[in-house]
Amino acid sequence: MRQVFIFVIFLANTILFLFSSASNALETDQYLVWKSVSVMGGEIKDSADYINRFLNDGIKNILSKVNSNVNKKGNLEYECEEVMKKILKYINKRKDFGYNNSLASTLWKDNSVEKIPQTNFTLFAFNKDSIYKNDLIMLFTPLGPSIRVNDIYIGLDKLIHMFVEGSLYYKIYADAIKNDLSVEDATIHAINKQGIKLERGVYGYKTSRTFSYGDLEANFQGLLFARRFCEDKVRGDSDTPYLKNNNGKWELTREIDIKDYINPYMDESFSNSHYLPSMWNKIKPQLQKVCYLLKSEWVIKQREYYSKFAKSFSQLYLEKLIKQGDLNDPRSQSIDLVCKEYESENEDNKYEICKQGK
Repeated sequence: MRQVFIFVIFLANTILFLFSSASNALETDQYLVWKSVSVMGGEIKDSADYINRFLNDGIKNILSKVNSNVNKKGNLEYECEEVMKKILKYINKRKDFGYNNSLASTLWKDNSVEKIPQTNFTLFAFNKDSIYKNDLIMLFTPLGPSIRVNDIYIGLDKLIHMFVEGSLYYKIYADAIKNDLSVEDATIHAINKQGIKLERGVYGYKTSRTFSYGDLEANFQGLLFARRFCEDKVRGDSDTPYLKNNNGKWELTREIDIKDYINPYMDESFSNSHYLPSMWNKIKPQLQKVCYLLKSEWVIKQREYYSKFAKSFSQLYLEKLIKQGDLNDPRSQSIDLVCKEYESENEDNKYEICKQGK
Protein backbone atom coordinates (compact mmCIF):
# COMPACT_ATOMS: atom_id res chain seq x y z
CA MET A 1 0.00 0.00 0.00
CA ARG A 2 2.82 2.39 0.89
CA GLN A 3 4.48 1.72 -2.47
CA VAL A 4 1.21 2.48 -4.28
CA PHE A 5 0.84 5.73 -2.34
CA ILE A 6 4.40 6.79 -3.20
CA PHE A 7 3.83 5.97 -6.86
CA VAL A 8 0.61 8.02 -6.94
CA ILE A 9 2.41 11.00 -5.36
CA PHE A 10 5.26 10.68 -7.83
CA LEU A 11 2.89 10.40 -10.80
CA ALA A 12 0.90 13.45 -9.69
CA ASN A 13 4.06 15.47 -9.26
CA THR A 14 5.34 14.40 -12.68
CA ILE A 15 2.08 15.44 -14.36
CA LEU A 16 2.23 18.84 -12.68
CA PHE A 17 5.89 19.11 -13.63
CA LEU A 18 5.18 18.42 -17.28
CA PHE A 19 2.09 20.49 -17.81
CA SER A 20 2.23 23.55 -15.58
CA SER A 21 4.24 26.56 -16.72
CA ALA A 22 6.18 26.28 -13.47
CA SER A 23 7.30 22.82 -14.54
CA ASN A 24 9.18 24.39 -17.39
CA ALA A 25 11.50 25.98 -14.86
CA LEU A 26 13.61 23.06 -13.66
CA GLU A 27 14.69 23.24 -10.03
CA THR A 28 18.38 23.82 -9.30
CA ASP A 29 20.65 23.29 -6.31
CA GLN A 30 22.83 26.38 -5.79
CA TYR A 31 24.99 24.58 -3.25
CA LEU A 32 26.37 22.50 -6.11
CA VAL A 33 27.93 25.79 -7.23
CA TRP A 34 29.60 26.16 -3.84
CA LYS A 35 31.03 22.66 -4.11
CA SER A 36 32.14 23.06 -7.71
CA VAL A 37 33.91 26.40 -7.31
CA SER A 38 35.25 26.02 -3.77
CA VAL A 39 36.28 22.36 -3.85
CA MET A 40 36.96 21.61 -7.49
CA GLY A 41 38.32 25.11 -8.16
CA GLY A 42 37.72 27.71 -10.84
CA GLU A 43 34.71 29.82 -11.73
CA ILE A 44 32.79 29.36 -14.93
CA LYS A 45 32.62 31.97 -17.69
CA ASP A 46 30.07 34.75 -17.25
CA SER A 47 27.12 34.38 -19.66
CA ALA A 48 25.97 38.02 -19.64
CA ASP A 49 27.44 38.84 -23.07
CA TYR A 50 25.97 35.68 -24.59
CA ILE A 51 22.50 36.51 -23.23
CA ASN A 52 22.75 40.11 -24.37
CA ARG A 53 23.60 39.06 -27.93
CA PHE A 54 20.68 36.65 -27.97
CA LEU A 55 18.24 39.29 -26.73
CA ASN A 56 19.44 42.24 -28.81
CA ASP A 57 19.88 40.33 -32.07
CA GLY A 58 16.46 38.74 -31.66
CA ILE A 59 14.75 42.02 -30.78
CA LYS A 60 16.29 43.79 -33.78
CA ASN A 61 15.02 40.99 -36.00
CA ILE A 62 11.52 41.36 -34.54
CA LEU A 63 11.61 45.12 -35.10
CA SER A 64 12.66 44.61 -38.70
CA LYS A 65 9.61 42.42 -39.28
CA VAL A 66 7.32 44.78 -37.38
CA ASN A 67 8.51 47.78 -39.38
CA SER A 68 7.67 46.03 -42.63
CA ASN A 69 4.02 45.85 -41.61
CA VAL A 70 2.14 49.02 -42.53
CA ASN A 71 -1.55 49.59 -43.06
CA LYS A 72 -3.23 51.00 -46.18
CA LYS A 73 -2.51 54.56 -45.03
CA GLY A 74 1.19 53.80 -44.76
CA ASN A 75 1.21 53.92 -40.97
CA LEU A 76 2.80 51.36 -38.68
CA GLU A 77 0.40 48.58 -37.84
CA TYR A 78 1.58 48.06 -34.25
CA GLU A 79 1.56 50.24 -31.16
CA CYS A 80 4.42 50.10 -28.66
CA GLU A 81 2.81 47.60 -26.30
CA GLU A 82 1.99 45.29 -29.19
CA VAL A 83 5.64 45.36 -30.27
CA MET A 84 6.73 44.60 -26.71
CA LYS A 85 4.42 41.58 -26.59
CA LYS A 86 5.89 40.26 -29.83
CA ILE A 87 9.37 40.57 -28.32
CA LEU A 88 8.33 38.67 -25.19
CA LYS A 89 6.67 36.01 -27.34
CA TYR A 90 9.95 35.52 -29.20
CA ILE A 91 11.91 35.14 -25.95
CA ASN A 92 9.33 32.78 -24.45
CA LYS A 93 8.90 30.53 -27.47
CA ARG A 94 9.02 26.86 -26.46
CA LYS A 95 11.86 25.00 -28.17
CA ASP A 96 11.93 21.66 -26.36
CA PHE A 97 11.05 19.75 -23.20
CA GLY A 98 12.42 21.19 -20.00
CA TYR A 99 12.49 24.91 -20.72
CA ASN A 100 9.47 26.88 -21.89
CA ASN A 101 11.67 29.70 -23.09
CA SER A 102 13.91 29.96 -26.16
CA LEU A 103 16.66 31.82 -24.27
CA ALA A 104 16.99 29.27 -21.46
CA SER A 105 16.70 26.40 -23.92
CA THR A 106 19.50 27.85 -26.07
CA LEU A 107 21.75 28.34 -23.04
CA TRP A 108 21.02 24.81 -21.85
CA LYS A 109 21.81 23.12 -25.18
CA ASP A 110 24.87 25.18 -26.17
CA ASN A 111 27.98 23.43 -24.85
CA SER A 112 29.99 26.64 -25.26
CA VAL A 113 27.95 28.10 -22.38
CA GLU A 114 29.65 27.09 -19.15
CA LYS A 115 27.29 25.70 -16.54
CA ILE A 116 27.36 23.97 -13.16
CA PRO A 117 27.07 21.05 -13.57
CA GLN A 118 28.41 21.25 -17.14
CA THR A 119 26.01 18.81 -18.69
CA ASN A 120 23.23 18.67 -21.21
CA PHE A 121 19.89 17.60 -19.84
CA THR A 122 20.02 13.99 -18.65
CA LEU A 123 17.13 12.81 -16.51
CA PHE A 124 18.19 12.61 -12.84
CA ALA A 125 21.85 13.17 -13.88
CA PHE A 126 23.00 14.91 -10.70
CA ASN A 127 20.11 14.54 -8.27
CA LYS A 128 22.17 12.13 -6.14
CA ASP A 129 24.65 14.94 -5.39
CA SER A 130 22.03 17.55 -4.54
CA ILE A 131 20.33 18.70 -1.36
CA TYR A 132 17.20 16.90 -2.67
CA LYS A 133 18.80 13.43 -2.67
CA ASN A 134 16.78 12.13 0.31
CA ASP A 135 13.40 13.14 -1.10
CA LEU A 136 11.85 10.48 -3.30
CA ILE A 137 9.79 12.87 -5.40
CA MET A 138 12.62 15.33 -6.02
CA LEU A 139 15.04 12.47 -6.64
CA PHE A 140 12.90 11.65 -9.65
CA THR A 141 12.33 15.24 -10.73
CA PRO A 142 14.84 16.59 -13.27
CA LEU A 143 17.21 19.27 -12.02
CA GLY A 144 18.67 22.06 -14.13
CA PRO A 145 22.13 23.64 -14.11
CA SER A 146 23.27 27.07 -12.91
CA ILE A 147 24.99 29.81 -14.88
CA ARG A 148 26.99 32.90 -13.97
CA VAL A 149 25.59 36.33 -14.91
CA ASN A 150 27.15 39.57 -13.66
CA ASP A 151 29.24 37.44 -11.28
CA ILE A 152 26.00 36.13 -9.76
CA TYR A 153 25.12 32.45 -9.91
CA ILE A 154 21.51 31.65 -10.79
CA GLY A 155 19.68 28.56 -11.95
CA LEU A 156 18.47 28.58 -15.54
CA ASP A 157 15.01 28.36 -14.03
CA LYS A 158 15.33 31.99 -12.94
CA LEU A 159 15.40 33.11 -16.58
CA ILE A 160 12.15 31.23 -17.11
CA HIS A 161 10.61 33.01 -14.17
CA MET A 162 11.95 36.36 -15.30
CA PHE A 163 10.56 36.19 -18.82
CA VAL A 164 7.59 33.79 -18.63
CA GLU A 165 6.21 34.69 -15.23
CA GLY A 166 7.37 38.28 -15.64
CA SER A 167 5.18 38.51 -18.74
CA LEU A 168 2.22 37.28 -16.72
CA TYR A 169 3.04 39.78 -13.99
CA TYR A 170 2.96 42.47 -16.68
CA LYS A 171 -0.48 41.43 -17.95
CA ILE A 172 -1.94 41.65 -14.44
CA TYR A 173 -0.09 44.91 -13.81
CA ALA A 174 -1.28 46.49 -17.08
CA ASP A 175 -4.91 45.51 -16.41
CA ALA A 176 -4.66 47.03 -12.94
CA ILE A 177 -3.25 50.28 -14.35
CA LYS A 178 -6.20 50.44 -16.76
CA ASN A 179 -8.46 50.13 -13.72
CA ASP A 180 -6.81 53.24 -12.24
CA LEU A 181 -4.55 51.55 -9.70
CA SER A 182 -1.29 53.32 -8.96
CA VAL A 183 1.97 51.82 -10.22
CA GLU A 184 2.80 50.63 -6.70
CA ASP A 185 -0.61 49.06 -6.08
CA ALA A 186 -0.65 47.47 -9.55
CA THR A 187 2.78 45.95 -8.87
CA ILE A 188 1.67 44.59 -5.50
CA HIS A 189 -1.45 43.16 -7.14
CA ALA A 190 0.72 41.28 -9.66
CA ILE A 191 3.06 39.97 -6.96
CA ASN A 192 0.11 38.72 -4.89
CA LYS A 193 -1.96 37.25 -7.70
CA GLN A 194 0.66 35.65 -9.94
CA GLY A 195 3.59 35.28 -7.57
CA ILE A 196 2.62 34.54 -3.97
CA LYS A 197 -0.61 32.73 -4.82
CA LEU A 198 1.12 30.26 -7.14
CA GLU A 199 4.15 29.74 -4.90
CA ARG A 200 1.66 28.74 -2.23
CA GLY A 201 0.02 26.46 -4.77
CA VAL A 202 1.06 24.40 -7.78
CA TYR A 203 4.32 26.26 -8.38
CA GLY A 204 5.61 25.68 -4.86
CA TYR A 205 4.16 24.24 -1.69
CA LYS A 206 1.74 21.86 -3.43
CA THR A 207 4.38 20.28 -5.68
CA SER A 208 7.98 20.71 -4.52
CA ARG A 209 6.82 21.72 -1.00
CA THR A 210 8.96 24.80 -1.48
CA PHE A 211 8.18 28.51 -1.46
CA SER A 212 10.90 30.17 -3.53
CA TYR A 213 11.65 33.79 -2.76
CA GLY A 214 14.25 33.64 -5.54
CA ASP A 215 11.54 32.82 -8.06
CA LEU A 216 9.48 35.80 -6.91
CA GLU A 217 12.45 38.11 -7.36
CA ALA A 218 12.99 36.82 -10.89
CA ASN A 219 9.28 37.29 -11.65
CA PHE A 220 9.48 40.90 -10.48
CA GLN A 221 12.57 41.66 -12.56
CA GLY A 222 10.68 40.31 -15.56
CA LEU A 223 7.89 42.78 -14.86
CA LEU A 224 10.42 45.63 -14.83
CA PHE A 225 11.91 44.33 -18.09
CA ALA A 226 8.50 44.36 -19.80
CA ARG A 227 7.57 47.79 -18.44
CA ARG A 228 10.78 49.42 -19.68
CA PHE A 229 9.92 48.88 -23.33
CA CYS A 230 7.22 51.53 -23.38
CA GLU A 231 7.15 53.25 -19.97
CA ASP A 232 9.10 56.25 -18.71
CA LYS A 233 11.00 56.39 -15.42
CA VAL A 234 10.69 52.71 -14.49
CA ARG A 235 14.19 52.73 -12.97
CA GLY A 236 14.35 56.39 -12.00
CA ASP A 237 13.68 59.82 -13.45
CA SER A 238 16.36 59.50 -16.14
CA ASP A 239 15.12 56.10 -17.37
CA THR A 240 13.58 56.20 -20.87
CA PRO A 241 11.77 53.43 -22.80
CA TYR A 242 13.68 50.84 -24.79
CA LEU A 243 11.41 51.40 -27.81
CA LYS A 244 11.04 54.58 -29.82
CA ASN A 245 9.06 55.40 -32.94
CA ASN A 246 11.57 57.23 -35.13
CA ASN A 247 10.02 58.60 -38.33
CA GLY A 248 7.52 55.78 -38.52
CA LYS A 249 9.96 53.00 -37.58
CA TRP A 250 10.28 51.25 -34.23
CA GLU A 251 13.84 51.07 -32.95
CA LEU A 252 15.77 50.30 -29.76
CA THR A 253 16.96 53.43 -28.01
CA ARG A 254 19.77 51.38 -26.43
CA GLU A 255 20.74 47.75 -26.19
CA ILE A 256 19.33 45.47 -23.50
CA ASP A 257 21.72 44.55 -20.70
CA ILE A 258 20.68 41.49 -18.70
CA LYS A 259 22.92 42.66 -15.85
CA ASP A 260 20.31 45.32 -15.07
CA TYR A 261 18.00 42.54 -13.89
CA ILE A 262 20.09 39.80 -12.30
CA ASN A 263 20.71 40.20 -8.58
CA PRO A 264 21.72 37.98 -5.63
CA TYR A 265 18.14 37.57 -4.46
CA MET A 266 17.72 35.11 -7.34
CA ASP A 267 20.47 32.92 -5.90
CA GLU A 268 18.81 30.56 -3.43
CA SER A 269 22.05 30.00 -1.52
CA PHE A 270 21.81 33.70 -0.59
CA SER A 271 18.05 34.23 -0.52
CA ASN A 272 16.94 30.78 0.59
CA SER A 273 13.54 29.24 0.05
CA HIS A 274 11.11 28.13 2.74
CA TYR A 275 10.26 24.42 2.90
CA LEU A 276 7.28 22.58 4.33
CA PRO A 277 8.25 20.17 7.17
CA SER A 278 8.02 17.09 4.93
CA MET A 279 10.70 18.58 2.67
CA TRP A 280 12.71 20.47 5.30
CA ASN A 281 13.35 17.31 7.30
CA LYS A 282 15.16 15.93 4.25
CA ILE A 283 16.88 19.13 3.15
CA LYS A 284 18.33 20.06 6.54
CA PRO A 285 20.70 17.07 6.88
CA GLN A 286 22.07 17.78 3.40
CA LEU A 287 22.69 21.42 4.26
CA GLN A 288 24.64 20.33 7.32
CA LYS A 289 27.01 18.48 4.99
CA VAL A 290 28.01 21.72 3.23
CA CYS A 291 28.49 23.79 6.40
CA TYR A 292 32.26 23.57 5.99
CA LEU A 293 31.96 25.57 2.76
CA LEU A 294 30.81 28.65 4.67
CA LYS A 295 34.45 29.07 5.63
CA SER A 296 35.78 28.77 2.09
CA GLU A 297 37.45 31.89 0.72
CA TRP A 298 35.30 31.93 -2.41
CA VAL A 299 31.97 31.62 -0.54
CA ILE A 300 32.96 34.38 1.89
CA LYS A 301 33.93 36.75 -0.94
CA GLN A 302 30.83 35.87 -2.97
CA ARG A 303 28.52 36.62 -0.07
CA GLU A 304 30.31 39.90 0.60
CA TYR A 305 29.77 40.85 -3.06
CA TYR A 306 26.11 39.86 -2.85
CA SER A 307 25.55 41.95 0.28
CA LYS A 308 26.36 45.15 -1.63
CA PHE A 309 23.21 44.89 -3.79
CA ALA A 310 20.16 46.94 -2.87
CA LYS A 311 16.87 45.16 -2.26
CA SER A 312 14.16 45.52 -4.89
CA PHE A 313 10.62 46.76 -4.31
CA SER A 314 9.43 43.16 -4.41
CA GLN A 315 11.98 41.98 -1.87
CA LEU A 316 11.05 44.78 0.53
CA TYR A 317 7.35 44.03 0.09
CA LEU A 318 7.90 40.32 0.80
CA GLU A 319 9.92 41.16 3.91
CA LYS A 320 7.03 43.33 5.09
CA LEU A 321 4.63 40.39 4.69
CA ILE A 322 7.06 38.12 6.55
CA LYS A 323 7.27 40.63 9.42
CA GLN A 324 3.46 40.77 9.54
CA GLY A 325 3.29 36.98 9.71
CA ASP A 326 1.59 36.68 6.32
CA LEU A 327 4.48 34.68 4.82
CA ASN A 328 6.79 32.07 6.33
CA ASP A 329 10.18 33.43 7.33
CA PRO A 330 12.91 31.66 5.30
CA ARG A 331 15.59 32.80 7.75
CA SER A 332 14.45 30.03 10.10
CA GLN A 333 15.84 27.61 7.50
CA SER A 334 18.91 29.53 6.38
CA ILE A 335 22.19 27.69 6.04
CA ASP A 336 23.73 30.11 8.56
CA LEU A 337 21.25 29.09 11.24
CA VAL A 338 21.45 25.40 10.31
CA CYS A 339 25.23 25.41 10.58
CA LYS A 340 25.25 27.43 13.80
CA GLU A 341 22.90 24.91 15.42
CA TYR A 342 24.84 21.98 13.94
CA GLU A 343 28.17 23.24 15.28
CA SER A 344 26.62 23.90 18.69
CA GLU A 345 25.23 20.35 18.82
CA ASN A 346 28.61 18.91 17.89
CA GLU A 347 30.30 20.96 20.61
CA ASP A 348 27.77 19.69 23.15
CA ASN A 349 28.40 16.11 22.03
CA LYS A 350 32.16 16.59 22.32
CA TYR A 351 31.68 17.97 25.85
CA GLU A 352 29.56 14.97 26.89
CA ILE A 353 32.14 12.56 25.47
CA CYS A 354 34.92 14.32 27.41
CA LYS A 355 32.88 14.12 30.62
CA GLN A 356 32.26 10.42 30.12
CA GLY A 357 35.97 9.91 29.41
CA LYS A 358 36.86 11.42 32.75
